[in-house]
Amino acid sequence: MRVLPAIDLMNGDIVRLTQGDFSRKSRYSVSPVEAVQRWKEVGFSMVHIVSLDGAKDGTSLYQDIFPAIVREGVDIQFGGGIRSVEQIGRYFELGVRRVIVGTHAVSSDSFWGEAVERFGSDRLVLALDIKDGFVATNGWAVTSDQTFGQAIERIGIDLVKHVLVTDIRRDGGLSGIDVGFYRDLLEAYPGLNMIPAGGVTGAEDLERLEEIGVREVVVGKALYERPEIIDVIRRNNYLG
Repeated sequence: MRVLPAIDLMNGDIVRLTQGDFSRKSRYSVSPVEAVQRWKEVGFSMVHIVSLDGAKDGTSLYQDIFPAIVREGVDIQFGGGIRSVEQIGRYFELGVRRVIVGTHAVSSDSFWGEAVERFGSDRLVLALDIKDGFVATNGWAVTSDQTFGQAIERIGIDLVKHVLVTDIRRDGGLSGIDVGFYRDLLEAYPGLNMIPAGGVTGAEDLERLEEIGVREVVVGKALYERPEIIDVIRRNNYLG
C-alpha cells in the first residue's frame, strides 16, 4: 500500500476543510511547490492535488503551477473542476500522471466513456464522494440521488480502474477511518483500485486499510498536524 499526501488548494493557498465545509478550513503557510518539495524529500512517489475552487464552481484550475511542480520529479494526481476531455488532455500535456474527475463524470452520460476512449482508464481516477450514503458533487455542495453502486454502474464499471472515495463525514476531522465502509465497497467491487480519503489519523487506520486490501490511500490533515505519522509511513514502507 502507498500513501498519497494531499494538497488541497483554495484561493491559491493550501487548506484542509472539515467535512467538506468551506467555512471550516485550516490554512497552511506553505506554497504548493514547497509542499511538493517537502513530500518529495520524505520519499513519497505520488502527490494528490485538488483545486477546491475548481471542484466547487469550475474556476481556478491552477494550470500555471504545474510546470514547476512537475519539475520536482514526483508523480501528480490532480483533480477539481475538470469539465471537458480537452482539459484532461491539457493536464497530461503539463506532466500530470493521473487526472481525477468527479462531478462531470456523475452528471454526464457520455463524458467518462469519451475520456477513457481517448486516454485509457489507467490515467483516469473517478471521484465518488459519499455523504449520508449518496454521491455528493460540486465540491460536496450538492448531494445527488445516486448511491456509489448506482453511480459506478451507470458510468460503466468496465471503464473504471481507479476510484477515489471520500467519506465526507470523516474528511478533515482527524476522527479515524470507517474501515467497514471501505471493506464493504472492496468486497462488492474487488476489481477496482479503491483509494480511500478522509479521516486517517495514524498507524492504526493505515494498517487496518492495508489489511482489507487497500492499495492506495490519500492522507491530508494528519500529515500537516501529526507529523509523527511520517515515521509510521516510512516504517511500514507506505511511500510507494
